[in-house]
Amino acid sequence: MWHFLENILSSKKGIFSGESDTLYIRINFWRHPKKGSSHLLRQALTHPSFDSRKNYERLEFLGDSVWGLIVASYLFEKYPELDEGSLTLLKAYFTNNSFISKLSKKIGLGQLLRVGKSYKFPVSESTLADIFESFVAYLYLTYGFERTKRWGYKVMNHILPSKEEIEEILFSFDPKGKLQAILGKEGLMPRYDVVKDGKMFRATVYIGDKAIAQGMGHSIRDAEKDAAHKALMVLVRNGKAEK
Repeated sequence: MWHFLENILSSKKGIFSGESDTLYIRINFWRHPKKGSSHLLRQALTHPSFDSRKNYERLEFLGDSVWGLIVASYLFEKYPELDEGSLTLLKAYFTNNSFISKLSKKIGLGQLLRVGKSYKFPVSESTLADIFESFVAYLYLTYGFERTKRWGYKVMNHILPSKEEIEEILFSFDPKGKLQAILGKEGLMPRYDVVKDGKMFRATVYIGDKAIAQGMGHSIRDAEKDAAHKALMVLVRNGKAEK
């Protein structure tokens, strides 16, 4: 399929690299494209600067929902012990632009993007995320949901963080609330002491009179969030935070 991608994308003048990505080869299980799907794949990897009408924007809209459903289904099956709140946070992580842009780059889609001469490289994070979603839409429209879901599961299995990293992801979304909830069960409340440190703020989180962790941030809120996150990691290492 990789040579097929190179051929159809070079059928019109475009700016892209044909260098293959080994991860893309490993997770792709279509040896031959479905007949008649080349125009849709070409559209999924076309930036508006190259073609203002036939580009990835409409496919991106569909792919966003398809990828969200695949991720939700995967997490529901993979983590039966997690409650709705934790599953929602993980789904948000695996569907946000920052994450899927890295995934898009990793599986080689950024190398195949067709852009106009006015486009300024490198390919932006938002564009990488857009073409990942449009590519998912191409798979869905061409091969159906079940086959696209199996491909998505292969991707997730390959990049899934460790159990410790998953816990850190969950903590990172609302560390202050999580810390307060954990300590509240023991009748305790965290306290934050924030001071200006140059152009940054430095926050120290206390439990009682004991300083647990420090964090930095460009605002008081960011500094407190960073300190709470680090305090949670301390509690995890000490076995005091719920999994």
